[in-house]
Amino acid sequence: MPQSAKHDISKKILRKYEGCMKGQYKYAKKKATKALVAILKGANKELPHSDIIKSLNDIAKHIIKPSKASSKTVLLVSDMIEHSSVTSFYSKGMLKNIKINSEMSKIKQSGYLADFDKLSICML
Repeated sequence: MPQSAKHDISKKILRKYEGCMKGQYKYAKKKATKALVAILKGANKELPHSDIIKSLNDIAKHIIKPSKASSKTVLLVSDMIEHSSVTSFYSKGMLKNIKINSEMSKIKQSGYLADFDKLSICML
């Protein structure tokens, strides 16, 4: 609610509104934490690939782009070590030195370069 509108509302209703808004933050934080814990408990270390690039492209295409929200944020929980059919950050069982231009070229050629439409990404 804009500050200017607060002067036109009774103090009693305004207190209820502000209490509700504070409660919304706590509620959202609690729900997000619970969902994150459930996801992490279900993690499977035996999966052969980590298609981060494809997953981000899917999120961008099917969730972010169609959304009419004025502000968009994604919480990304990942070690960001790609190991997929597009590219791999491993070589001979070790992490390799990444050549950014080469990796970006592979992503562009794969067709999985995502358009995030002014998205904010929080990484964990």
